[in-house]
Amino acid sequence: MVNRITVWLLLSIVVCPSLSFSKDRTNSTACSNASLTGKFGFLLSGVHVSMGDYALMGIFTVDGKGNLEGKGVQSANGQQGQVSFVGTYSIETDCTGSASFTFEDKNVGKVRFVLVSDATEVLIFDVGGHTVETGYAKKQFGPKGKK
Repeated sequence: MVNRITVWLLLSIVVCPSLSFSKDRTNSTACSNASLTGKFGFLLSGVHVSMGDYALMGIFTVDGKGNLEGKGVQSANGQQGQVSFVGTYSIETDCTGSASFTFEDKNVGKVRFVLVSDATEVLIFDVGGHTVETGYAKKQFGPKGKK
């Protein structure tokens, strides 16, 4: 399993930047913190050095001004529990970004991400250390189903 994760990780580092970060000369939309607003469902999973297999699923809300809050359920090496978190995010003009958030137990998470599909989806990579965790988030409601 470790070999598959290592290969996938290397491929995502080598291949994805060339696909995701290339400039489209016909439609050069610049992103900012305002590009990310609303409520998203997300899933993050992988391996955490101190907790073993790890998964976190839930919702988070972003305000377009760099603030986020969320909640979810996690499974750490088979032990489930509820979590909540608050934090901040920053988005670059090329639609890549970073976020830092604090859980209620004071643990801090850090991720890098890429906005895709007109900022209705987010590809996520955990950079908090001691982890190999990736995931995604999808906007819960579009313009017709605003909630």
